[in-house]
Amino acid sequence: MPASIPVRAIDRLRKAANLEPTKRVVELSDGSTFEMWVSPLTAAERERAQKRAKSDDANAFALQLLIAKALDESGNKLFSKASQVRRRKRLCTAAADRESPRRVR
Repeated sequence: MPASIPVRAIDRLRKAANLEPTKRVVELSDGSTFEMWVSPLTAAERERAQKRAKSDDANAFALQLLIAKALDESGNKLFSKASQVRRRKRLCTAAADRESPRRVR
């Protein structure tokens, strides 16, 4: 009878982890909804997003996660890295506009 090979703890955890994407629905300020599919964040993905954010800014980190993790129902990426800079400028401007006091006319 062949001896069984012991299973490493990390292999057991990987097998037990559910890394399948789940659907997320976000209600937008105009009342419409935006849906995306995301899989659980791995330590390596977190580290990459922190490096790509190039700062300690939580919004930059969140944007990197959104770009990296958001998928459509078929599993295709919703955002390309090529349009990242344009999106970042728009999102940062929109956030700043919401936070700044209204101008008096």
